[in-house]
Amino acid sequence: MIVGTVTLPSGIQIDPQRPLEKQIDIHDIADQLAHMPSYCGTLTLELSIGQSALISVGIYEQIASVPDLRIIQYLLLRNAWQYVFRNIRVPVVQTLERGCLDELRDMQEQLQTKIFAKFDLPPQLSPEESRDLYLAADAQHVFNLVKFGKWPRETLPRTSGPALECLDKLGLFEQPIQVLDAPLVTEKYLDYFSHAAQIRLQAIKQPITSVANDRDVQPNYLFSRN
Repeated sequence: MIVGTVTLPSGIQIDPQRPLEKQIDIHDIADQLAHMPSYCGTLTLELSIGQSALISVGIYEQIASVPDLRIIQYLLLRNAWQYVFRNIRVPVVQTLERGCLDELRDMQEQLQTKIFAKFDLPPQLSPEESRDLYLAADAQHVFNLVKFGKWPRETLPRTSGPALECLDKLGLFEQPIQVLDAPLVTEKYLDYFSHAAQIRLQAIKQPITSVANDRDVQPNYLFSRN
């Protein structure tokens, strides 16, 4: 067995290997991910999984013609299955006993499927919907590697080219960044699951194609408290 019953901040107890949709709460997910460090391979980074997800949303909001709240929530939740492992301070795969990797994959699939279903999101999106989503996710991963993992750009695989191009176009490597406290990450994360988020995105009338063309646009990269 990988893990037994987990008690979440709300008091809900969940068995990650037998999750029920009614046990999944967005406040638990937001709070847990805000307190969990991001990893790049074996590297433990300064910022949380929650802030990493928010950075991917900030990138998506800049590259999408008109941001879609469903895509934003998908980005925030695509790695949310990890929220049950808050007390494990290393990548969970490093804690597994021999032969447990398949068990972890099954648990991940079950949890992630239940999480998406809870918020009326499909397990997979269409290729058209996925294009900006996966570019934003890849760019966020490369950003973490270079900015926090201190990986030299020239050592990145060739497949990182589109993500690097996106980050350079947005000028993110030149922007100052602040690692946010967990309560602020939680607040920003939950904001995208509020009714106000839907109203805010519906109010967008003009597509945003490039930060370079509109310096007044301030994406939600969460690099500062302002």
